[in-house]
Amino acid sequence: MNSKKVLIHLGYPKVGSTSLQTFLDKIRDKNFTFFSTKFREGPYCNYLNKTFLEIEKQIFFEENDNLKKDWIKYFEINLNHINVISNELFLYPINYRFVNFQRTLKRYLDILTYLDCEIELLIMIRDPKELHISFFTDMYHRFIQYDNSLISFKEYILSIEKNKVTKHIFETFNFNKIICLVEEIDDRLLINKNFHILRLEKINDFKNFFFNFCKNFNLKNEFNYLNIQ
Repeated sequence: MNSKKVLIHLGYPKVGSTSLQTFLDKIRDKNFTFFSTKFREGPYCNYLNKTFLEIEKQIFFEENDNLKKDWIKYFEINLNHINVISNELFLYPINYRFVNFQRTLKRYLDILTYLDCEIELLIMIRDPKELHISFFTDMYHRFIQYDNSLISFKEYILSIEKNKVTKHIFETFNFNKIICLVEEIDDRLLINKNFHILRLEKINDFKNFFFNFCKNFNLKNEFNYLNIQ
């Protein structure tokens, strides 16, 4: 196994991304590395080097590409045969002032392409209405702190044209727009081939995805061990 495979999980929030990260963190295969600062101290994670936190922050937040050589060197040293890079920050709309989705994804793709990796992308989605209700409920106190007129879900929906934060949230949760942006960044990423879109509504959706993930990444033995419930 000479080539390195990398799956970049972009999010969304409130669609089961944390569940996916939790199970990825438990995979113990020696050929697998899970790059996620959120889970870097997990008991079975074979990647515990906190340097990734610094690298990830630079890739997401640096305005220019002056540190690109450092990023390439870091991944050149640390990539395993099978890898997952996972962070909801790619598509977490509240961070719109700080994270440029196109810039960040392009940086990762440039780094991994330079290192001759097999790249796959994953976006997890759900019914837009349920997604917005779940996100609004979860972020309610932050919405109120930002704008106390967003007192109800109705006000949140009606504010889309006049409130730039709400507008950005709706634009970020526009799955088709994000897919088009990805295709603009790299037209080699083809839907259903190496650009996966998982609509997650039921536990079986998740189980089927994770089974196929383990199968495609030569991790079949891990699926039964994880006992997804």
